[in-house]
Amino acid sequence: MRGDKTAPVGFVLFSEFQCPFCGRLASEVMPTLISTYVDTGKVLLAFRQFPLDNHRAAAGAAQLSICAESAGLFWKVHDAFFLQPTAKTDGDFRSRATSAGLGSAQIADCEQNEGARLRVSKDLELAKALGVRSTPTVIIGRLEKGQVIAREGLVGARPVADFERAVEKVLASSK
Repeated sequence: MRGDKTAPVGFVLFSEFQCPFCGRLASEVMPTLISTYVDTGKVLLAFRQFPLDNHRAAAGAAQLSICAESAGLFWKVHDAFFLQPTAKTDGDFRSRATSAGLGSAQIADCEQNEGARLRVSKDLELAKALGVRSTPTVIIGRLEKGQVIAREGLVGARPVADFERAVEKVLASSK
């Protein structure tokens, strides 16, 4: 997660690291949303894993990012995975994780980490329960007691203005 846990709005992003549309959202849209809403305490951003079956390296990349989270490096690894051309292989992701600060031993341990694999599975279960079918999918709603009360769902690498409208609508309704 990123942002203030007492923010009035929650933003749940279901994404995966091999998806080119997720990469576009991460590089072209999220920086503006983070500076406008997350960094100002209006939105709490939660990243959830949704590796697609047709992207062979996506599940491994999801595990690496979870291991990076436990090392305090999630957002650094996230950026290394997304803010370059789309990685295609497990080796590409390992190399980017190393450049973001994860050590070789951490990466080797991570690939065998059942806890990380379980977190990916739980995120997939949550996504399916919410009807998420593709990436990126963003659910935006009021944040109440750590839960997002869904109001808007946006699918795809939409323009910044679409997300701003959705967030502003939820902010206005929570006053």
